Amino acid sequence: MIMETIHKPIVSVCLITYNHEQFLERCINSILSQEVEFEYEIIIGEDCSKDGTRAICEKYYRLHPNKIKLILHETNVGLIENYISIMQEARGEYIAVCSGDDYWCDSLKLNKQISFLNSNQDYVMCFTNAYEESNFSWQGYRKELFTNVEDREYTGHDIILKWIIPASSVVFKNHLIDFSFLRRRTFYAEDLVQYLKLNEHGKLRGMSDITTTYTRHENAITSNIISREKTLKKYVVNLLSIDVELNYKYRQIIKKDLSIVYYNEAKYMFKHVSCFTALTYFARAFWYNPICTINLLYKSVID
Repeated sequence: MIMETIHKPIVSVCLITYNHEQFLERCINSILSQEVEFEYEIIIGEDCSKDGTRAICEKYYRLHPNKIKLILHETNVGLIENYISIMQEARGEYIAVCSGDDYWCDSLKLNKQISFLNSNQDYVMCFTNAYEESNFSWQGYRKELFTNVEDREYTGHDIILKWIIPASSVVFKNHLIDFSFLRRRTFYAEDLVQYLKLNEHGKLRGMSDITTTYTRHENAITSNIISREKTLKKYVVNLLSIDVELNYKYRQIIKKDLSIVYYNEAKYMFKHVSCFTALTYFARAFWYNPICTINLLYKSVID
């Protein structure tokens, strides 16, 4: 079911949410508090949550029916299908992204990024620095810089080898890619492959401003440590799917990244599981990039 807005926006803020009752109001309020000189809409994809997330979405729609568009899935469709559904409804010239458990901490965020993209037509996307906020039961509350985004252009190689982009900080030009491509292969995350495909249409810009807060919590996909091996397999499958989708353009850098990931996992397994298990991961690291693996091993020995 889709509940429509009525105006023609410059920006579509696309928000996916699932079981975010604890965080969602903070997220939506941070978007509504943006100080802008243009019209924007908020598109919320609610993926049949088990908590009170849907009720919060409906409450905000009643309060802002001309600004908020709801996509209410009757069954749980998963992250990728939910993401595609909101992107296909976006009518703005630009799309900004936010997850229901994150929030924006700069009321001028959209103005800064839209102003940059309007003034620099060779760029198709920009992103900013972010805080990382967590409150795990075993370590208490923490807030620190998520990554160190600099004021410069970033290439596809940059963002594959060193994950630098806070997803909820991103703004990009609409109508450049058809998001149904995400159905073609097994993608477990929508962000990296999207940025690389956008990079085929223009440049990517980092901005040092801190505009977003990324929330790590015990229910978040990226902070679930119960099944480490399952998470690793998904990461590998996702990268290999990206490799095929982009016609092997980034083959060497992806193989290097996988080598580093498997090498680091081998170190973890050696310390926490067994030598035999560690050797299997080391062999995978060597298979993807022998030179990189040997260099990592040599560095660990001399350190």
